[in-house]
Amino acid sequence: MTHIRLTLAVAISIGWLHAADVTLPSMSEMLALKDRFFATAVHPETHLIYGRVNLDDPDHWKNVVFASPDSIRETTNTDREVPNISNCAFAGGLFLGQLIDIYAVTHDKAVPAQARTVFEGLRSLSHASQRKGFIARCLVPGDPSKAHFLNSSVDQYTFFVYGLYKYFHSPISSESERAEMREIMRDICAMIEHDGTILGTNGAPGWVSDIEAIRSDRSSRMLEVFLVGYDFTRDPHWREVYLERVREASYARIRSQLDPMMVRFNYVPRDLKRGSEYGDVNSLWQTQYSLVPLVELETELPLKAAFIEAMRVGANVAERYGKAGVEVQIAMLAQNREVIEPVENSGDHSYQDALRSRCAILLKTIPFFRTDLPKGDALAASVTHVGVPWVAAADVYWTGILRKVIEQK
Repeated sequence: MTHIRLTLAVAISIGWLHAADVTLPSMSEMLALKDRFFATAVHPETHLIYGRVNLDDPDHWKNVVFASPDSIRETTNTDREVPNISNCAFAGGLFLGQLIDIYAVTHDKAVPAQARTVFEGLRSLSHASQRKGFIARCLVPGDPSKAHFLNSSVDQYTFFVYGLYKYFHSPISSESERAEMREIMRDICAMIEHDGTILGTNGAPGWVSDIEAIRSDRSSRMLEVFLVGYDFTRDPHWREVYLERVREASYARIRSQLDPMMVRFNYVPRDLKRGSEYGDVNSLWQTQYSLVPLVELETELPLKAAFIEAMRVGANVAERYGKAGVEVQIAMLAQNREVIEPVENSGDHSYQDALRSRCAILLKTIPFFRTDLPKGDALAASVTHVGVPWVAAADVYWTGILRKVIEQK
């Protein structure tokens, strides 16, 4: 924490962040951008978000050419298709969680209907497969057959569960929606407990679906699923399964997220070849979101403290080893409960000013959308694939307000 505060303060003092050049948008400006994103990025039929779509084109849904249902039905995703249809569960979960934070801060009257619409899209992904607990990556507009890729992914489940967690605990969701979310989470937990992993829609092993892996970019994801499952259902079985996974291999999942070297280099020895200045910031950004329910729901103090420390370790690694581009700021700030905190003493005021300045620069420089992939920055490419560069950046703003780091009108 101290290292980050000093680094940010020094960066501002030497003019690197050019704090005087930018100011934070007002909440009314950010709400207008939120409405614009909802109106342009959420598909009117599927209620899903697709990546790499030109949102400036007033006829973009008429002009884009989606992959045909037959071309994806029996295939594994490549993440190279345009528009990107590989990350709808990811994008929808992130945006739904943000809408809930916005409502908590502003009580914006447009949010309840927007949140229900995004939830409808996510719900459709949970019903696409005959395999209970499988969350499809996407659905294609105009396809009654609900064709989808054979595989899902750890990332899809991470943000799908995160979005449901936020919506479940909001005053917006109805009792019938909460009942359905309980059933969805029950199916997800039962599937992963039975299979030990995330199998494909056809029951075969799936690419990038190793949620069971004990590795810093995976360890918290399975824990998130089972703890949220317990939270929704209050079935003590899921609490016990969660604790079994916590204790597995002498608490290896916890240890993997508290060791900075393990956090930096997810794949050893492969990542060691990337050099002494490498850090897997893209995975850190995703991991922070899986830690949010763990920090907020865990009641046993040693485990809660460990999850909070995992957030701090991730923030330190992102600050030290992330790229110079603005996307690293997302990993540092978005949903990080230990980096974003209320001011407690006079020394914290400089830290608060630094966070506000970084957030202002982030919102000033990151585009509303991208159709071309940026090179040399895995996190920038990731949020572009998913279709949420602006949403990811805006999460820093709304989280800052929610945590009383940013005071805006």
